Amino acid sequence: MKRSPLKRKTPLKGGSQLKRSPLRKVSNSKNAKAKRNKYKESKKEYMSGRKNPHHCEACEGLIGIDNLDLHHKAGRAGSTINLEGELELNLTNKINFMSACRTCHNWIHANPKQARERNWLI
Repeated sequence: MKRSPLKRKTPLKGGSQLKRSPLRKVSNSKNAKAKRNKYKESKKEYMSGRKNPHHCEACEGLIGIDNLDLHHKAGRAGSTINLEGELELNLTNKINFMSACRTCHNWIHANPKQARERNWLI
């Protein structure tokens, strides 16, 4: 016995598709804003406080501070213990930071085995 497909007796409200509100890309909570501000401060402090702030740490090329990416050796998620023994987010732990040009940053993520050998990934 062949069955016929089910059909709605009443149409959906608002047309043929359900309306959905777009998701926020960035949280607006006070806690999230505080974390972003702390990350911005630690990133700026690390990038400008290096011995050669305009050089890529991977290829040692002169790139310019505006064209460098901040690479997180241990990833951005999670937390680690800093030198003072305090639990710190990976986003603000400067031990895990490395400045790299876009080419080197892409290479690091495309070749994780070689990057781990050179201590560019943890």
